[in-house]
Amino acid sequence: MAEISAPFCVNGVLAITHAEVLFTICAAQVLKPGIICIHDGLPSIADHKFNYRPNYGLVSHNVLNLLMAHLNMMLDLPTIQSGATTNENNVTVRALTDARKGLAIFKKYGFHMIRHAFGFLGGMVDFSIKKLEKVIRIAEEVSEKDAPELSIPSYDERGMESIQRYGLGMYKDDPFTTANIGKILVD
Repeated sequence: MAEISAPFCVNGVLAITHAEVLFTICAAQVLKPGIICIHDGLPSIADHKFNYRPNYGLVSHNVLNLLMAHLNMMLDLPTIQSGATTNENNVTVRALTDARKGLAIFKKYGFHMIRHAFGFLGGMVDFSIKKLEKVIRIAEEVSEKDAPELSIPSYDERGMESIQRYGLGMYKDDPFTTANIGKILVD
């Protein structure tokens, strides 16, 4: 999670998430050789406005998961990522707007298997039949034309330097991360 267990940059949070999942896949293969594994890393962003809980409604959250899915597809790893989610605790206009925006992004930049998109709310453990029904309709009508324009930040060498310094430490104390608190990864 960017700002907590990963540096605050796209390549940093993807690198940490990918390393964590690959370790788990390797451990699974040691314990049960040949077992089928699906990469389901959840690159996300801690939001200091929400006591460092993830903000699942950010465009950045969708983009991080989309990029992780594309990396996995390039490596021929089965993948299921999170996306088109929300930080809202109830079925609000914002929750449905978050879902619409995320689904449009995935249709525009390459659809993949998505978890949490339909009936889940802010905590991703809260399920709503009402949201499920509404988002199914949104998924049927939304198109790539509804996707916001994205500006993906370029590779940031400071993120890798941060990983070399902190390893599995807390990135809340990392000067690179603290300099970026309050910013977003992807516009």
